[in-house]
Amino acid sequence: MKKKVIDPNEEPLISKSQLKREMELLKDLGRKIYAMPAKKRNALPLSPRLIAAFDEAKRITSREALRRHFQFVGKVLRDSDVSAIEEAIEAVERAPQAKAHRLEKLKALWLQLIQGKDGPIESLVSEHPSTDRQKLRQLIRNARKEFKPEIPPSVKTGHAKKLFDYLKEITQLK
Repeated sequence: MKKKVIDPNEEPLISKSQLKREMELLKDLGRKIYAMPAKKRNALPLSPRLIAAFDEAKRITSREALRRHFQFVGKVLRDSDVSAIEEAIEAVERAPQAKAHRLEKLKALWLQLIQGKDGPIESLVSEHPSTDRQKLRQLIRNARKEFKPEIPPSVKTGHAKKLFDYLKEITQLK
């Protein structure tokens, strides 16, 4: 009885069941990408063939035809860089939370400036050298004149709103 010699360079065999599970995952990824709004989908690194497949899926009305089409999408995804696509999907999905976090930090800075703290001005100017210091100080001064302790500062009116808009502009938060 001869022993089978294992070649270390040979790829390990993958069972048919494992291949089916992987294909099912690719089909699910295709459905997830298809369900995304077009603007978010366009931000993903998709091949022209995949983009054409998603455009074709929009025109399909039959449920069974759509099921078969997503099998095709899974096949096309096999030839794509799935890890890069998944990373891009995660980045697109995380973007709103990151923007909300930056907006909260900006609101806190805005509130500090209105309440009379001058320390954040220097850090803001050092982080964003293109800031017009004179315009910033003028907006702060005008917003402080408007500021009344009995009115909550979260209500942005007049000069306070202009200051907030200018802060958004210099931090490129839109």
